[in-house]
Amino acid sequence: MAELRSPGSRVVLVGTQSCANDVAAPPVPAVESTMDDLAGVLAKRCGVRSEQIIRILDSADPMRMGLAVAEAADQATDVLLVHYVGHGFVSADGELYLATKATDPESYRLEHSSVAYSSIRRSLLNSRARAIVVVLDCCFSGRAIGTLSSQDPIDLADVHGGYVLTSAARDQVALAPPGARHTAFTGELIRLLDRGDPTGPALLSMRDVFRSLDRELHRRGLPRPRQRGSERIDDLVLAANAAHSATTVPPRTAPLPPAPPKRSASRKRGALGKRGALRWPAVPGRRLLVALLATGAALAVAVQFGSSDPVSPTPPPSGCASRSAPADCDAPAPSTALDSQGRFVTLHQDAAGVVRYQQRPDGSLAQPEELGDAVAHGAVILPDSNEKLIAFGVDESGKLEYNLAIGGDVRAAKGNWRQLAHVGDARGRPAAAKDGTGKITVFFRDAGDELWSISQLEAGEDKWGGAVLMGDKNSAAPIFGDPEVHIDRNGTLRVFALDKETRTLRAWAQKPGQSFKENPQNPFRDRPLKAAPTVALQGDGRMHLFALDESGALWQTIEGAPNSWPASSNPVPGLEGVHTGSPVAATNADGGVTVFAQLAEKPGRVVYASGGGPVPGTLERPMDVLWSVTPDESGRLTVHGEKDGAMVADVL
Repeated sequence: MAELRSPGSRVVLVGTQSCANDVAAPPVPAVESTMDDLAGVLAKRCGVRSEQIIRILDSADPMRMGLAVAEAADQATDVLLVHYVGHGFVSADGELYLATKATDPESYRLEHSSVAYSSIRRSLLNSRARAIVVVLDCCFSGRAIGTLSSQDPIDLADVHGGYVLTSAARDQVALAPPGARHTAFTGELIRLLDRGDPTGPALLSMRDVFRSLDRELHRRGLPRPRQRGSERIDDLVLAANAAHSATTVPPRTAPLPPAPPKRSASRKRGALGKRGALRWPAVPGRRLLVALLATGAALAVAVQFGSSDPVSPTPPPSGCASRSAPADCDAPAPSTALDSQGRFVTLHQDAAGVVRYQQRPDGSLAQPEELGDAVAHGAVILPDSNEKLIAFGVDESGKLEYNLAIGGDVRAAKGNWRQLAHVGDARGRPAAAKDGTGKITVFFRDAGDELWSISQLEAGEDKWGGAVLMGDKNSAAPIFGDPEVHIDRNGTLRVFALDKETRTLRAWAQKPGQSFKENPQNPFRDRPLKAAPTVALQGDGRMHLFALDESGALWQTIEGAPNSWPASSNPVPGLEGVHTGSPVAATNADGGVTVFAQLAEKPGRVVYASGGGPVPGTLERPMDVLWSVTPDESGRLTVHGEKDGAMVADVL
């Protein structure tokens, strides 16, 4: 039996929080505290002794890092864990490098100032350890070193006969929220090992760890992990599940084959199986490698799932009756989010006020619940940094309201609407999102149709700043309809709204702790639009926008570099024709973006397609009004809408 706590196990923790070239590789102050707390939780929950842990922080010597891994690999006979936190780079010829304090990724300097992953791989292949775990919590920035290799870091980090988990596209930047104690990915791993997973088994295998990380990071709007490789992932248990019961279960790993002899570093590629999945040939007694790369989202691959049984219909009134202006009716009135248990909660607006629909534990839909008339123009709902649902809306008098009990019982939710920051002249439906630090920012337009924002002072706390005009009084221009907001791959909030006079799109961006700046580039150039676009983040981290023009044609545009847009937008392949209402879009578990829209000439028909152009499809459930699309915990897309006065849902 191979155990992380056994005398034959070794742990190597390497962290680099600053490099010689801090422009190409910005400092990550959270690295040191991340390593401290990871070492602590490995001792507390996994039973690793201090003498089994080798720690290297901000070393300027690539040889020291490489030798530490080589020595641990030579000593380990049970489990070998190597965990790196910092910057990673891919050279022009496709070599993966891990940064040191001396690293300068410019041109020829990279290979002499960093650690080549190929040398790490050779050490791993020569180890007698029964189980090998490699965690790479880093970003990959090929832009700083010229032409970026077309290889994916998941391939570059691979070791023959192993299992790989990755949350990175090849040029994705990992999120390390400014001011946070931990990097986003390793911080979630620390939390999981320390607090456990209430939905998980008594012992957390690597597969359980992956599922929990995937669920929680996705819920927080952060890059999602990917997995590939060995079917023996369940053979390695990292720790007891602290949230499973009051009984302490000793951390252990399941039996693994005897330690094999050292082997050569020759590497044999596996064959591509169905849908391009990498299938490795059977290797008797092969060891287990696990690599976790917290470096971004997966490659964009659109996958369309088969429909499941629809949700039992419940009758809300029509969606547009109480909204303040015709422009508002173009935006989907309801808003959907996942609660802390992974269940859907949808807010819908009717003539009497806000109606809440909640998913039961068995997946069915509970009867609608009236939450009062405190909000008149459509509420939005999202989880805060503590995974507690919070809602925002505007009442008839123009007060901007919020509700911290929107996910609780009906009585608490109904009586918990409060005015936010003394705003009394808001209009339409607000937009809200969390930035890279977990703070929520709310966007709304005033009676003069100027765009404003209000931000949390502390993530997860009921403390708010004052309203701030987007631009100053001299540069601010009125907007048309409601704004749209989304977080990008760098943790930056991106806001979109139509110019009131021209109906063309305007865009703003805000890095955490900084003010918003308007982008002079129009993502749809000079094309007049019907309403602000629907936004989704592709698996490769790029932002994907969809919008209807004034004739009802559906257009798309995809950014290149962050906040940089191509010279032209294009129709969505397969969805030509005239559409009505407002399209909705979301990203599935494989990183593919799918957009949904209603055909004007065929009432009730909802069509969908990937932005990349696979054969489009039609939802089985007809919908008169398209409400929203939300990924569930497994990444499947659930579409909510209304048909003949009843709420319906369809699942891809």
